[in-house]
Amino acid sequence: MRNCLWCRDTIDRVSWGMFSIFEEEWKICEECKSKLAPISGEICLMCGRPLAKLNHDYIHEKKCLDCQKWKRKDQSNTFVHNRSFYEYNDFIKHILVRYKYRGDAEAGRAFNSVFVKKIRKSYKFIDGVIPIPLSNERLYERGFNQCEIWIEKESQTLKHCLVRTQHEEKQSKKSRAERINRSEQMFQVTNHSLISGKKLLVIDDLYTTGTTIHHAAHSLVSNGAKEVYSLTLCRG
Repeated sequence: MRNCLWCRDTIDRVSWGMFSIFEEEWKICEECKSKLAPISGEICLMCGRPLAKLNHDYIHEKKCLDCQKWKRKDQSNTFVHNRSFYEYNDFIKHILVRYKYRGDAEAGRAFNSVFVKKIRKSYKFIDGVIPIPLSNERLYERGFNQCEIWIEKESQTLKHCLVRTQHEEKQSKKSRAERINRSEQMFQVTNHSLISGKKLLVIDDLYTTGTTIHHAAHSLVSNGAKEVYSLTLCRG
């Protein structure tokens, strides 16, 4: 018998159905899996946001209002698109809190194969995978980078070519407008040869306004990358 990594209940071996993308070792029970909200239906072509939940006034050419703002702000096409696995609901927020702030690395590691299988299926053309880096202060607090764990089995991972420029207040404490209108850069490239002329995939946990991803993409393309995509666990 095994116990669910999230609720600790005993797991019975059952059909995985739509959640077969998890590791075959069936680490998560059916009840917990049912609380996740996989993104489906029509999405914003740029950020992967479900369009069904948006007012039509906030959609133009299958892009949401936030992405329209990003396009006007940065017309150099530094960023191709983001795709996310799940909607950001209370349950996945609870799992991320355990994973990121309470040091329960195994709770987050349940998503490893979700990322690896998606990368190997949909991003075969990618030359390198980059986990969004933490500041030194944040890394010291947590003891690990949650994004690195998700792709620890991925051979194309480039861990140290992108770094945070400074420790800063969490994005969640800023308003939507403050995040999108931020002007100072969040990242810098430390090894240009690793990214020059390459198509790169950035990994993060949550895409809300896109500030973190867009700043990372801008830094990478400005320093020689050819294209930047992103893959995130959930879409806020």
